[in-house]
Amino acid sequence: MTGEAGAPVRDLLERADVGGYDVTYCENPNSVEARIAVQSFFRQASAGDFNLILISGHGIRDSQGHLHFATADTRSDVLAATSLDAAFVIKQMDLSPASKQLAIIDTCYSGAFVHGMVAKAATQKISRTDFDNGEIDNIRGRAVITASTHIQTANENEVNGTTQSIFTRHLIEGIESGAADSDKDGEIALPELFDYISAKLRAEGSVQTPRSYDYGLGGRVIVALNPAYSPAALPAALIKKLASKSKAQKLMAVEQLQDIAASAAPEAGLAVEALQKMLRDDFVIVRD
Repeated sequence: MTGEAGAPVRDLLERADVGGYDVTYCENPNSVEARIAVQSFFRQASAGDFNLILISGHGIRDSQGHLHFATADTRSDVLAATSLDAAFVIKQMDLSPASKQLAIIDTCYSGAFVHGMVAKAATQKISRTDFDNGEIDNIRGRAVITASTHIQTANENEVNGTTQSIFTRHLIEGIESGAADSDKDGEIALPELFDYISAKLRAEGSVQTPRSYDYGLGGRVIVALNPAYSPAALPAALIKKLASKSKAQKLMAVEQLQDIAASAAPEAGLAVEALQKMLRDDFVIVRD
């Protein structure tokens, strides 16, 4: 359903340093192949699984406004019979035993995917509160991310000789570079990824507006690991000063720690911890 442009997404998600997803990839399937792939994917899931489906390609609305995804054999005169109906995808999601589901729909008119879904908060934008409130092992729900509203087209451009949507391009870049990991904790949570893509599209002046929907998923959902992540650490010279028995070195260390703790640097938390430890130290000058 993604053509050649989907291969980079597949390759990225399969990487161990990104998450090591077990990916089912369909390149330009016909309508029957697409339906079989979608049904098999969701039926083979187990309770406790996190299923992510990404559909990137061409979206077509019928005369009633229902969304269909174009396949290799799609004909406009018999659209329902020769396409992947969004309603079919939703039904397979409903029947799946997976406890957590994420659908990313990157097509024209993708916002129409959510029409007809029964939602706890169908028009509510996903917020960090929704996704950061604890473990979700026993919660069944889903989230949907759409590249545009139900009346907008999705823009494309050329990437390495293939046509790729700008939404998918920013999704790949945000994960691969680690830039979508806004809190720099080594994990890219769903709201972080959505906010990153949305900000990039706005910065480019794109007219398409991504949307996010929470259907009772809740919890902190990690979409990918940050492959560029390296744990924060205090400078080696500062650590050496902390270990010194010299009063002057200790004082210099305290000043440096205070500067780091007051900054927005990734090491700020470590500096606070070091200062708190020094307050418990027997070195009198530190406590004065």
